[in-house]
Amino acid sequence: ESGKNLVTIGITPYRPETGYGYIQMDESSFEKSHQDKVYLVKTFAEKPDLKTAISFMESGDFLWNSGMFIWTANTILEQFSIHQPTMHHETEVFRRNLNKDFKAALNNFYDLVTSISIDYGIMEKADAVHVIPGEFGWSDVGSWLAVYEHGNKDENGNVVENESTILFDSQNCLVRTSSKKLVTMVGLMGVGLIETDDAIVLLKLDASQDIKKVVDELDKKGFKNLK
Repeated sequence: ESGKNLVTIGITPYRPETGYGYIQMDESSFEKSHQDKVYLVKTFAEKPDLKTAISFMESGDFLWNSGMFIWTANTILEQFSIHQPTMHHETEVFRRNLNKDFKAALNNFYDLVTSISIDYGIMEKADAVHVIPGEFGWSDVGSWLAVYEHGNKDENGNVVENESTILFDSQNCLVRTSSKKLVTMVGLMGVGLIETDDAIVLLKLDASQDIKKVVDELDKKGFKNLK
């Protein structure tokens, strides 16, 4: 309300998610603004392992980091001048050169500034960052589990995106294929089968964040062009 605050929206977690960062609220700093509960941020936490994610949920004072922010332009520019002075300076140079040669100015800007997220560059460094708990449905759809959760489920909780699929005694599964091949599942629960033109992935949906380990391994072995 004062126009000087950095505010982020944290999502109340409903499962121990290892694919999101977390925000810890300082519950002793509780304020109320209109209908919203507002807290000071105590800490930002990296994506946790499962054990840590469970402890975050059980504590009751951690929220998912949604990456949604509220601030005025002047406020965030001031924070950049304090915590990322080089980037702030180069932004001003870029702005002054916009009408001269936009493409050259843009290329020069990216050559000179550091690649850093807003979380690392500003939010974790700034004083008195506030968080508002979000009590609404949200997902960054960053995993196959999230894709499953947003899919149209049948009476057994299965999400099937292939007309040529037959499931027996299978529940809470995801089938997404790019071909007309017949797919059958028997006696499976919480499994995802994803096929593209050049790859097939079979995984437990609750372990879908580990697909990053597979991607890293594929890069090491030279499989860089898979879809």
